[in-house]
Order: sequence, then C-alpha cells, then structure tokens
Amino acid sequence: MKSLTPIAKRFLLPLTLVSAALATPAFANTFHTSPLDPRLHVGSAPSPSVEEVRGSRYYPVQSLLQSEEGRVGIKVFLTPDGEAKDAVVETSSGSPRLDEAAVQYVKESYDYDPAPGQQMPDFVRTIIRFKLSDR
Repeated sequence: MKSLTPIAKRFLLPLTLVSAALATPAFANTFHTSPLDPRLHVGSAPSPSVEEVRGSRYYPVQSLLQSEEGRVGIKVFLTPDGEAKDAVVETSSGSPRLDEAAVQYVKESYDYDPAPGQQMPDFVRTIIRFKLSDR
C-alpha cells in the first residue's frame, strides 16, 4: 500500500483531530445536565438540583473537608418578579455552615417562575441538598 505524501499527512491528521473535537462535546466536569433537564426550569421544579450546589462556591469548604452533607428546608419570600428578597431556614440540616450557605445560595441565585396562568406567590418552600456524591 502506498504511503501518504508529506502534504497529505500535514493536512489530514490535523483535519481528523479537529473534526473529532467538533463532533464530540467536551464538558469541564462530570456534573453536566442537559439544557432540557426539567430541574433547570424553576416553575416545574422549584428546588435546585444537587449539581447546582455541589462543587460551587456555595458549598462551604470546611463542610467539604469534613464530608458534611445535609438537607436545608428554606422558606423563600419572593418579589413580584420571582427573585428572592429574603429567606429563612425552616428545617435545619444540623450544620450551621450548611444552613447559612443555603440561605446565601437562595438570596443570590434563586429565581422562581410560576407555571403558565398562575400568579406569583408571596413565598415558596424549597429544599437545598448538600450532597457530595450521586448515591
């Protein structure tokens, strides 16, 4: 079989690598979720997913080092636009660090979108899960 010419080698190999990179999605972490995932649409799932909290700046470093996990029940008071104007802990995780981080997460990142035809409620209840693994 005839060997490829140096010109063909110079163009075909990079072209092959580029086409493979374009055809294969690359994600920076293993916690990628599809944009069609219903957990990304707040009206259909008001609680943030574990992936939104795990690995983010909201999971306290000290809790990560001590492998702390927990569920925090939060009551979120909403503006007429659906943004969180205040939040209080209704059910503690047992860790003050996780409770405080959950309130911070809600105040900075939470946004509620009511179902079509529904009016904006004054408050909603949600659970923030701090979990280190998918188990």
